[in-house]
Amino acid sequence: MCVLMVGALLAGLLLPLVLRLTSVLNSRRHGINQSLVYPLLPPAAWLLGAGWLWQTKPEVWFIYYLHTAVWAFVGVAATLMWKNRGALQTTAAALLGGLSTFILVLFTYVNVSQAQRLSESATWNWNSYREFVECIDQSLTATENSLGKIAAFRVWGPTFPDVLIELSRKHEHWQFTRTNDFWERSDLAIQHGRDVEAVVVTEILSPVERDISAPAQDYPEIKSAWMTWSQHFLNQLWKDPKWKPNRYICQRGRWQAFIFTN
Repeated sequence: MCVLMVGALLAGLLLPLVLRLTSVLNSRRHGINQSLVYPLLPPAAWLLGAGWLWQTKPEVWFIYYLHTAVWAFVGVAATLMWKNRGALQTTAAALLGGLSTFILVLFTYVNVSQAQRLSESATWNWNSYREFVECIDQSLTATENSLGKIAAFRVWGPTFPDVLIELSRKHEHWQFTRTNDFWERSDLAIQHGRDVEAVVVTEILSPVERDISAPAQDYPEIKSAWMTWSQHFLNQLWKDPKWKPNRYICQRGRWQAFIFTN
């Protein structure tokens, strides 16, 4: 993706300028014209804007937006290359083919080697993750049953990995909210943490793989990295001794969940 991003920006933003300065743009000898180059400018500008947006507001969903912009550029470039395949020189075609091969080999190597490393751990498989979600679900369900009839059982999952999707499939009547990406609104997030019936702080920061389903008081040495981070707004809730005293730990492998309820 990084190779594609850099290549797309260079091709879309610098190539027209270079061709204009070197008087190649209108040169029949090279067989390259405006119809081949200038259509790259809009998708390159979109990619540049997407990169700026993700850099200034790094919310998770803008990664998808950035990747979409990259592949839109690749699609436009591939279409132009195909339509102008007769005008492209053999050298240019060879360079593009070599770059594509390099990207494919790099992608394959990284994914295969990563899959091999992940398979050596008991954590990174669907069975461990499903057991992790099931542990959280059992704890939250027990809390809901203890509260009796309420308007709606509200669960806040302010961290990643996001288990709320799986929980929403099990409990359509529950109300789920995700993280707060705007720290200037941390006061609203803190108040929300006080209002909801349960807060589930999920993490994968533990270097030790364990299998735990127990009250937090049974494992005082295990603490949430997010909650104890003094600069994070969640720390304000952690430091309040009256905030949600019923606390439970679910851990499967390196998947951790710190569950806080009233």
